Amino acid sequence: MESVLWLILGALVIIIILLWRLTKKLFDTTPVEIATSTAGRAILTLYLSIAGLFALYFNWVYAANHGFGEWLMFGEIIPTLQGLIWPYYLFILIEDATSMV
Repeated sequence: MESVLWLILGALVIIIILLWRLTKKLFDTTPVEIATSTAGRAILTLYLSIAGLFALYFNWVYAANHGFGEWLMFGEIIPTLQGLIWPYYLFILIEDATSMV
């Protein structure tokens, strides 16, 4: 279990570095934009990194619930889109947890 967590952590670090470099190329054009885009780039990098983790989770859940064959056909579309809108699912989880109390 611990090795899986280290693998996920390593993948997350690589994703963060790649997204940081990608967003740096997209945002850095003038000195004013460099100063103002650092926060935006950090937020975008964090959001997309978390979206990547949620996409992995939703792909695993989809494959477990629907089977490998159906995951091959639809698994790269539906769960990945679910991962991109992860705040929606996070708020549902928080709402369900608070309603149980």
